[in-house]
Amino acid sequence: DEKGLALEALSQVSRVRQAWLAERGVSDRASAQRWLQDKPAACDAWFQLENAIQRAVTLNEFNGRHINHGLHRAREALGVLKAAASSMMAYGPDGAQAEVPIGGRHLGSA
Repeated sequence: DEKGLALEALSQVSRVRQAWLAERGVSDRASAQRWLQDKPAACDAWFQLENAIQRAVTLNEFNGRHINHGLHRAREALGVLKAAASSMMAYGPDGAQAEVPIGGRHLGSA
């Protein structure tokens, strides 16, 4: 919920910024650079904002890859555990005979 509220606040600020820039004829990077030429403080703030945005994007991509890697490993581990559990059970929770992976043995068959 907190992340959603923060994203909504950022979205609102972005819309206000876009409208403000559009009123001044700034519609792309080239027009922004022309507009900033005689405004050194605004130019510095603009580039600091661009750097912060790029850092946030990079961190978000890194976190996404890290989360996906963790999920993949967890799914693999769960598959191994399920296979091990099913190979040791003669009957499943529903009372039916459990499926045994090929090459496995049923309990009591020696």
